Amino acid sequence: MPVLSPETVIVRNERLAWRVLEGEAVILFPEAGTLHRLNETGTQTWERLDGRSLSTIAAELATEYRVDVDQALRDLEDLVASMLEADLVEISEAAAS
Repeated sequence: MPVLSPETVIVRNERLAWRVLEGEAVILFPEAGTLHRLNETGTQTWERLDGRSLSTIAAELATEYRVDVDQALRDLEDLVASMLEADLVEISEAAAS
């Protein structure tokens, strides 16, 4: 598992199909034959995985949910690690170069 830093940029896996239904993201990964559903906070994170750094996303979520930025970053790193493991997201190559 790659080490994540606050400046890591994570993007959604382009091979996925997804929609937000009733405030929750439903993600279909046809190649793996899996379906994933994210709660409201997970969906808010998912929608931000578009080229922003983890620190930027954590700051936005901390403001939105009125939590400490450091706690938001730790929770975000845990969620992203799970998403990486499920191949739902990847580390942006553009940001890694």
